Amino acid sequence: MALAARLALKPRVLLLDEPTASVDAASAQLIKEASLRARRQWDATLIVASHDWQWLYEICDEIWHLFKGKIFGSGRETVIFGPWQELATGKWGKILTDRQQLLIPKPPGHKAAAVINVISVSENGSAALNDEIVLSGTVSRLSLERKTGQLFATILVGDLPITVGVTIQKGRDLALFPGKTIFIRYRLDQIKWI
Repeated sequence: MALAARLALKPRVLLLDEPTASVDAASAQLIKEASLRARRQWDATLIVASHDWQWLYEICDEIWHLFKGKIFGSGRETVIFGPWQELATGKWGKILTDRQQLLIPKPPGHKAAAVINVISVSENGSAALNDEIVLSGTVSRLSLERKTGQLFATILVGDLPITVGVTIQKGRDLALFPGKTIFIRYRLDQIKWI
């Protein structure tokens, strides 16, 4: 009802805070369609706060991550929350459910949040170079970002979802599909703390 009341005003800007949370699938679809119709018919700007990544990738021109009221990324990063521990090797990180070690530089605090950008994906887990960390995971979801035409894959490393962006050609070269095992690489010196 609140959305219908706002749409009756033919707004230039529509602010939507979790518009599809706590509604059934049919209602969520109607909300999405009405929002997009406002953008198309009245050239309304949509500002959407949502955890519905698939929908966001399909409709958004820009995606920003917010954490504690601050913008910290473009929507392509993966945020991993502590707690962190010093591992038996003397390095910092956490042991994932599949026993792989997610390594990080020493965190600024026990419960700090790390922002990890994956630098590459491949079909093999060849040896890591310098500060690179290699982890294997399973593709759980693929999304196409409408504006850029880039694919976004959600890779489950243990039970940790990691977002990876690749070109459509790279996705074809890797034959990405849900269920496929893939290897990701990231660098310790590129981890940001928020």
